[in-house]
Amino acid sequence: MKTKNKISVLNMNQLTFKNNLDLKMSCYIIYYYFRAESSSEDYYRLEESIKMYDFNAQIMPTSWAVITEKSAEEIKSELVNCIDPIDSIFVIKSGESMWKNIMKTRKYLQENL
Repeated sequence: MKTKNKISVLNMNQLTFKNNLDLKMSCYIIYYYFRAESSSEDYYRLEESIKMYDFNAQIMPTSWAVITEKSAEEIKSELVNCIDPIDSIFVIKSGESMWKNIMKTRKYLQENL
């Protein structure tokens, strides 16, 4: 598998990158919920922030998988700035997973979750 980051090891929850340093990266699942009064601009701002992670995939309309060296707290702290105070966001480190009828990124999920 070739990417701009030279993946050397692919494991269920971690990737090891070989550049000048070894960085342990984990997969996190991000779920969010916008209240009825939220605008499409709110969705766009949050989704564009999620897409800033080098490895990201939309799972369902309001959930994404990202792979990063950051912690769940760091991800949440970055993304909470993109949502209104009444909106909800949930970030969890991925473990064992199963699914049915997800969006079109099934191959990505099978390889990375």
